[in-house]
Amino acid sequence: MIAGLHWRVIDEENRKAGIVGCTTKKDSVRLDVPDTLYNNGKCYKVTEIGSDAFYNQKQIVDVDLSKYLTKIDEYAFEDCTNIERVMLNSIDEPGHFYGTYTLEEIGDYAFNNCRKMPFLTTTSVKTIGRGAFFNCRSLGFIFADNLTSLGYSAFANCYALHKVEMGGSKLTEIPNYAFRNCGIESKDDFTITLPETLTKIERGAFYNVNKMRKIYIPNVTSIGESAFEKCSGLKSVLSTYKLSSIAKRGFYGCDDMTYFVCKNTGVSIGEKAIGYSDKWSSSGTIPNFTIWSTNYNCNAKKYADNSRITYRKTSEAAALATERYKDYEWACPNVSTYWGDGLKYCFNQKHRTYANGYLDQKFVDVSAGMATVSAMTSSGLLSVSDYAPGYNTLGSVRNNYGFIPGNTMSYVNTVFANSSSRNRIYDYNSLSRIDKEMMAYAEYITYGADAATFTIRPYDSPESGHTMVCFGIEFKADASDKNDACWNGWDARLLIYDPNRPKIYGPKQNAAHSKDDYVYVRLSDGRWESKLASKYCKGVEHQSIQLSLTHSYSKMVSTSNYKMTADEFFTAIKN
Repeated sequence: MIAGLHWRVIDEENRKAGIVGCTTKKDSVRLDVPDTLYNNGKCYKVTEIGSDAFYNQKQIVDVDLSKYLTKIDEYAFEDCTNIERVMLNSIDEPGHFYGTYTLEEIGDYAFNNCRKMPFLTTTSVKTIGRGAFFNCRSLGFIFADNLTSLGYSAFANCYALHKVEMGGSKLTEIPNYAFRNCGIESKDDFTITLPETLTKIERGAFYNVNKMRKIYIPNVTSIGESAFEKCSGLKSVLSTYKLSSIAKRGFYGCDDMTYFVCKNTGVSIGEKAIGYSDKWSSSGTIPNFTIWSTNYNCNAKKYADNSRITYRKTSEAAALATERYKDYEWACPNVSTYWGDGLKYCFNQKHRTYANGYLDQKFVDVSAGMATVSAMTSSGLLSVSDYAPGYNTLGSVRNNYGFIPGNTMSYVNTVFANSSSRNRIYDYNSLSRIDKEMMAYAEYITYGADAATFTIRPYDSPESGHTMVCFGIEFKADASDKNDACWNGWDARLLIYDPNRPKIYGPKQNAAHSKDDYVYVRLSDGRWESKLASKYCKGVEHQSIQLSLTHSYSKMVSTSNYKMTADEFFTAIKN
């Protein structure tokens, strides 16, 4: 629709125009905002949508915007409750990169209550105003790597929003209620990538974002009141020594959170900020909660004591994790004798539907299935009885003859056939060097984050390589063998459980992991070395080897072939 548009010249010298409104009484309007408009023989580029331009135009269902658009002003599309598509066109002209977008500013409440709008291209946007996308209940994802300013409640009540990418932006704070109630109706976990420039998360910024499982905030110094309150699925907050203030009820009602790390010894912790929830006893403290910090003379320890919450030093974490993980190592190694049915993969009648091409195929290996089940069980996402009724630990799962029971064998084969490593779905990938967030997550596994499957493979060879489990990280300063030659030039090591390694029972009982399998890392630049590289990537140059971690429940398996969620998949194959 062009004829019904009202517009004005906003810059005569540079031939720029803005849309100020429209007149239409039709239903189901497809609105075309043209690239250019003409008046008295002059051509004007359409660069703005004015304030209130399409306010409450419920008959608009589809919008195509000018490729020269730089600004969408306040209230421009407010209460356009039936818009199902907004397309921002890109410039493909000499002097511009292919796919160049010009939109830089979205004003206050510009798309407030556009309930059906699923997406808007925001890659070039620098400013998003107050309530700009408030109550956009169908908005699924946002990419805003050029953002410098975000208004309060900008994305509040975006119930379907599950992916936010702001890693390249220059934001220094997330304002009040910016993402309140986001993702609560999504089937997917809520994930957000924040910039390293971020230092503050203000009041209620992520209130009730109950599908968020982790957040990485390396340079954040302060967390406001109720910033993460009622984030019931939040388990891991990956912070650093820079975190110095957590206001009242900052993480209240984070029901899945079992630990918190406060490395800053002078951190200020407000009333019921950590380890409290209405879900539990009259005291409100979450059972078996642990606060970690660097010593016994710090504010975190005082808070823990006053709240009657368990406190531990971070230097103890690796040894505790190593001992704890012995319960999650299989009794039998990854060989066909224990995990195959004769020379083939084992699938019982219940699991054949999910064999994913491996039915009646020659057994090669099942490491990805073993590692996935091991990692998920240690993280509490599965229980041993789900796949081995009558057993309590992975190490005890073997029958009187020392073999894996058939139903367990079939279950693990089924997970293997659908595991993330077979389909290259990962949370973190690092080629040659381990990036900061990947290393931070590995460290936090030691404190209580979900264990991750760990895959090492030549970058250009998707079917080769090997899958194991990362169950934490150990720093040289805390290691009992810190003077050994294995530490020469390295600061930390990823703790790795390799399903290929046999577990020894009897007087010389040991865990099925060894420091020979560990990945040694230099913290300054992420460089690493490991004997696993020569063991599983023979003849491949170090810089061409990819390390990957997968911890997300929804990414541990690939279920798109069956149109199922991860929950539905594991319920279907449960023994």
